[in-house]
Amino acid sequence: MESGYLVIRRQGNGKGDDCTGVVRRVEDDSAVVQWPEGQLIRIPLPVPSDITVVPLGSLRYRSLRDATTLRKEFAQSPVSVLVTLLGEMDGEATVKQLQRRTRELGLASEHNNTWWHRMRGRLLADPRVAEAKPGGPMRLLEQPVDPFAEERALPAREALEALAIPATKRVRGRQQALREAVVAGASELTPYEHVAAHALGVALQSWPFDDAEYTTRGVSEKVLDAAVEFLANATKGQRRSIGLQQNLAAWVLAGPWRGMTLYPLHGPVAIAGRSQDGGVAPLDDDLAQHVRAVA
Repeated sequence: MESGYLVIRRQGNGKGDDCTGVVRRVEDDSAVVQWPEGQLIRIPLPVPSDITVVPLGSLRYRSLRDATTLRKEFAQSPVSVLVTLLGEMDGEATVKQLQRRTRELGLASEHNNTWWHRMRGRLLADPRVAEAKPGGPMRLLEQPVDPFAEERALPAREALEALAIPATKRVRGRQQALREAVVAGASELTPYEHVAAHALGVALQSWPFDDAEYTTRGVSEKVLDAAVEFLANATKGQRRSIGLQQNLAAWVLAGPWRGMTLYPLHGPVAIAGRSQDGGVAPLDDDLAQHVRAVA
């Protein structure tokens, strides 16, 4: 026990509201605790059975002191929080035990068994976690060895290209490591690569580009395929979900004017310019000549 720890005293044989105090001073055989009303009371060490000690910075401590921030962190990165929780549960737990403990912390109450089954797979893909025995509890490794350290260290554009190439054999954990590398270097991506990342299951932030040049220069063929296929088939809702507001048909058509191979377009295509006030206007002569040459 240290100064700053929380202590929780159960009231009325567990039937009343628990009382939470803060450790202010620790001595050889006792600790001074400040309770909510401000009174300082000395408790013996080791602590009695009706008192629970909550270490500073633990998930239980954070749930009591700043539950909103902890819930936000769990929503954004559940694996990271669950790995920490596994360590606080003596390094080994089943999914049911994790599920019960997260609910005690005010987390994950809305998630069903399907979500937890998926989360078990994600936890086992983490290099810090392994099965204690096949199909059994998960345990935290003392000295984790990351089998995908090379993939996680890749530049974002190389990791994205690796994701875009169909794997002949799927190795559990590799795809996730590549996605993490893409997220880590997302600022390096061009607009087409940003779209391809979403198409390949990478959870990026919303569209970061304003007046960008939607060029295909430097974009690999496989990544470009993934982006254009998404643009051709995505619904309006899917496009908005990643922040796209551009005229996507014009974007795809712009490719040939920048030197890329024209992707097949089926059916009639109408191309129009846009005037300064936002209305539709005829294309100027140069652009019209480009269109005729492409067509």
